[in-house]
Amino acid sequence: MSITYTKTELTGGGAGALDGIDGNLLSDGDCAIVVTDENVFFYTLVAIGADPEDGWRYIAPDNNAGTKMWCISVLPVACKGNFVGGFSAATLSDNDEYDPDTWVGKTDLSSGRRNLCGTNIASMANGYVFGGIGATNDVDAYSRADAWTSKTDLPSPGRYGAAAAAIEDRAYVFGGYGSVNLRDTDEYNPGEDAWVSKTDMPLYGRKYLAAATIDGNGYVFGGQDNYGAASDTDEYSPDTWVSKATMPSPARYFLAAAAIGDKGYVFGGYAGASAFYDTDQYDPDTWLAWTNM
Repeated sequence: MSITYTKTELTGGGAGALDGIDGNLLSDGDCAIVVTDENVFFYTLVAIGADPEDGWRYIAPDNNAGTKMWCISVLPVACKGNFVGGFSAATLSDNDEYDPDTWVGKTDLSSGRRNLCGTNIASMANGYVFGGIGATNDVDAYSRADAWTSKTDLPSPGRYGAAAAAIEDRAYVFGGYGSVNLRDTDEYNPGEDAWVSKTDMPLYGRKYLAAATIDGNGYVFGGQDNYGAASDTDEYSPDTWVSKATMPSPARYFLAAAAIGDKGYVFGGYAGASAFYDTDQYDPDTWLAWTNM
C-alpha cells in the first residue's frame, strides 16, 4: 500500500524537506505533497528513476536513494497571486498580494508601469514582470522575501502589451508592441539571467493578447493585430508553433487567461467601443462558453 507524505520544503534535508525522507522507507508509488509559502507540489516515488536530479522536477532522497526518485506528477499550483502595476488616473507601481480572500500591500516596483506582463517560475520561487509602458525594456524578479531584483533587459525592441507564460523552468514573452505589433517569442532562463530569441508567433504581430500554460504547453489567445481584434489561438511547445481552433466570438484584446487543471479559461476583453464579460473554457482543442463574469 502506498504512503502519502506531507512536507513544507522541497530540499534541505530537514524534518520538513522532501529529500530528508530515508530512501529505505520509500516504495514505488508513494506520493508526496509539498506545501511551500508560494506553491503546492505533487510527487510520485519511482523506484527506478530514469532522470537525473533536477530542481523541483526530480528529487532524490539524501540517504539511501539507490535508484529511487521523487518525480513531479502535477505542475506546481500557486498559493497566492500578486497584481503589479497598472493604471488608475496615473501609471501605478503598486504590488498587491491576493491570498484568497485577503489583500495585502507589498513592496512596490521601482517605477510605475502599465500594460506589462508577468509570470511565476516555480523552480525559482520567484515572479517575473516584463516591459510595459514606463519601462519597456525592464525585467524584474519578485521573491517570497518581498524584494525586487532587476534582471537582464528584454531583447530589443522594448515592448508593452505582451503576454508571458512559464513552461517548466523558463519564461516566454510573446508579442506586444514596440513601434510595430510584434511576433517575437523570447525565452528567459532565470538560472542564467539570459535571453534567447525563439521562433516567431504565426501570421501577424499582436499586442494586448493573453497567455497561459496548459499541460506543459504555452497558448496565446486573441490580441490586437494590424487589422483589429483577433480571435487566434496558437499553441507553443518550445520551439514549435501550431495554430489551433479560434476563440468563440467576439474577437477581443485586453483579455485575461489562466489555466485551471488541464483546461484554459479566457476572461473578458475589449474590441472597438465594447467591453466583454465572456468566460470561455479551452480544452485543447475545443472551446466551450461558460457563465459570464
